[in-house]
Amino acid sequence: MTISTILYICFYQLGLSSFADWDEAWYGEIVKQMLRSKEYVVPYWNGSVFFDKPPLYMWISSIVAQFIGLNEFSIRFTSAVAGAITIILAFHYSLNKWGIIPSFLTFVTLSLNNIFIWRVRSGNLDALSTLFIFLVYFVTISHYKYRHIFLGVLFSAIYLTKASLMGLPFVIFCSYEIIYRSRDIKIYWKRYLQMVLIIVVFVGGWLTLSSLKVGISFVKYYLFASDQGVMKLSLEFFKSNYLWHVYYSLQRRFFFVFCLGIIFLIPKIKLGSNFLLLVNGLALILFLSFTERDNNWYLLPSVPFWSLIIGYGTFRFINLIPKIKYFLIITVLIPTLYVSQKTYRENIIPIIQANSGSQLKEAAIYISKNSDPNDVVVRLDQLYPSTIYYSDRVVYSAYDNKPRTGEWLFWSQDKAYNMINNGNIRWVSGTTEDVENFKTKYEVIGEIIVVNEKESILRTIPNIDR
Repeated sequence: MTISTILYICFYQLGLSSFADWDEAWYGEIVKQMLRSKEYVVPYWNGSVFFDKPPLYMWISSIVAQFIGLNEFSIRFTSAVAGAITIILAFHYSLNKWGIIPSFLTFVTLSLNNIFIWRVRSGNLDALSTLFIFLVYFVTISHYKYRHIFLGVLFSAIYLTKASLMGLPFVIFCSYEIIYRSRDIKIYWKRYLQMVLIIVVFVGGWLTLSSLKVGISFVKYYLFASDQGVMKLSLEFFKSNYLWHVYYSLQRRFFFVFCLGIIFLIPKIKLGSNFLLLVNGLALILFLSFTERDNNWYLLPSVPFWSLIIGYGTFRFINLIPKIKYFLIITVLIPTLYVSQKTYRENIIPIIQANSGSQLKEAAIYISKNSDPNDVVVRLDQLYPSTIYYSDRVVYSAYDNKPRTGEWLFWSQDKAYNMINNGNIRWVSGTTEDVENFKTKYEVIGEIIVVNEKESILRTIPNIDR
């Protein structure tokens, strides 16, 4: 029952919806270019080097695509598999540690967490990096002889998925080793050195090969700038939004069980696994609260730990008074069943059935079928990554008149108009309202093609062709 539920939530209709802007379409296009060019070291997007995220997710997705074809399902498959494995690991760990009722709460608070499932069912990097961080927890608390080798591989995998994300779990691991395994550091220092060398070889190897291809700027970006401001901490940024993200993603009621678990864990922090559970569950919330960013999906690596903390809190609660244990179980079970079915209907089903990008996809496919491969397209809003993927053309965004430089948001609308007059642009896409306003404002000569009830395309006639 558990496995079938996980498979349904993670995989059912996984390839039904069109790619969402931005990230899914980004990564889908990168995989497409990898498969075409056979260039797997340096990712390319929209005709240029992709300076944003390392390529591990795209590497895995390109392998998947070679077996089942390049489509929405294959790009999301890696994320869905990572999410399913994370849920299974959390459930079985909770079951073995605390029993069936706590593991049930661990299961429902993870598999029905709207932030978690939203990212699991999309072609994003978050679910994969979350799985790697979750595996770091299990390997860290183990006494396996080769744990340092596995940790070196896992830390490398985290970096090669989301570079800036490796710092926090690595610091947590180091803190744990210093506090709880200080003797091991002295005895097995060679193993720790081996772990670091593995990271240097994998990460350093990719950065070195990339720099040889595109220059030292590539290395500088991924070492110092890939965090996009997340590492910039300041008391001026403090906001409670992230706490509210936790509150609502846990469907409010489970948030109090989460707090109860924290209260029960604090006195037991002498146990190393409890320390790691607490720190992994809370550190990211605190850290992000002092950054300039406010994106709820940044919390994803903590979500499995929240569910384990809820499982622990449930275990301690139902065993508070042994004589009324069964009464306490009923007290927990009935509201959990009620909240779970309500959450599934109101939060999870809409995620499974979402298909908001179909109209934009239709417009982009029209451009692909009716334009030349070397044509450049202008998109009149910021939703141009999907247009890039589905039109298979170079696309620039011109959603206002602010001058810009760079490869992603390159042109003002004035510049787009000048490029049309010079004969460089024949296709302008956007919502019907945006396209009509652009044509009227600049008195562009051309035909407006209404693709559907939302999207239109302006096929221009430059001055040189009139």
